Amino acid sequence: MHEPTAHSPVVVIGAGQAGLSVAYFLRRLGLDPGNDFVVLGALYPHGLHGFISPQDAPVASAEDLAGKRIGGSQGVQPKFDAIFELNGLDPKDYTFVPSGFGPELVINGDVDVQSVFVTDEVLAYKRATGEDPVLFTWDDAGLPSYTLVLFTTRDYLEDHRDALKGFLAAAQRGFDENVADPEAGPRLVADVYGVDAGLTFEDEVAKNAEYLKYVSSEGTEEHGWMWVDPERVGGPIYQGMRAAGLATPPVEDVIDSSLIEELKSAP
Repeated sequence: MHEPTAHSPVVVIGAGQAGLSVAYFLRRLGLDPGNDFVVLGALYPHGLHGFISPQDAPVASAEDLAGKRIGGSQGVQPKFDAIFELNGLDPKDYTFVPSGFGPELVINGDVDVQSVFVTDEVLAYKRATGEDPVLFTWDDAGLPSYTLVLFTTRDYLEDHRDALKGFLAAAQRGFDENVADPEAGPRLVADVYGVDAGLTFEDEVAKNAEYLKYVSSEGTEEHGWMWVDPERVGGPIYQGMRAAGLATPPVEDVIDSSLIEELKSAP
């Protein structure tokens, strides 16, 4: 789950080049007061960032991060600082080690703990070492989020409400079918769409199983797939965003759950 090098979704939507796009995390939207972005839902009601460490030297909580060498991509330090502050720790009490994607630094012992996506990198660690890493998520560390956030603009929502609602309905059906048959999607990826990329059915099944761990929550069980809870955004998510120095405009200005609510109540 690596971020692309093309124009960011925020730029694409802001320039009117698309009507609907996906931001990796809510905090990526740049929710500055006055912008026109509105979130309709999220593919994952959890953050997919986490920390991994070896079984024989576990780092299993925010408190365990203190004094450690932490690997992460450049620019992630404010999030680490926020985790430390939210847990009453000194944000200067760690050593940041720049790293790319993948678990190599922690496997090689160059860091004590590494920030990763909790899906692909966890699998890569297990393939390389033969055992699961110790994992705890940024959600566990007090910096929760939604992942793969679907957003548009207020104007586009007003002008294309039915089309956007139809897209969300189709996406919800996709969730239903993936849960019912978690091998169908991986087969399409390996045998059709990913043939030229050398993707294998076995690897895609394993990846899908990891992602399926994070698609549901109490909120999605009550309201339907992709539900974004305004109270959770205005509570712990905004608390974490403020700790990281990010803007937190009124929740009602940036979250519109009405389409998901309408789909839930539809006959």
